[in-house]
Amino acid sequence: MQILNSGFGPADEKTIIRPDNPQRRDVMIMPPGTEARPSYLIIQWDADNPGVWPLHCHFSWHSALGLAINVLETPAQISKSLGRAASGQIAQVCKAWNAFSKANGVLVPGIDSGM
Repeated sequence: MQILNSGFGPADEKTIIRPDNPQRRDVMIMPPGTEARPSYLIIQWDADNPGVWPLHCHFSWHSALGLAINVLETPAQISKSLGRAASGQIAQVCKAWNAFSKANGVLVPGIDSGM
């Protein structure tokens, strides 16, 4: 992804910096905002890699509180490349993780999202 800016206060097109050569990052620290002093992080990416990509905070309890989203990129290409067999494999991985986390106390209900 490319970082167009981050900071405090209202964000709009005037807050974008270096649009022709933005900073490229995998991870970016978003400033901690409050209701009285909101923060922002403006990002962009090229939608050219089919998949489900998580956009999330690295604090698991933040993710559990909803500070995570999944971006679905080119779903038609995903289903073409995966096919039906892969969806069964994905379901098996989810079942295995749920069984493991339940047996080993990995997930704390209401606190840990498993991300």
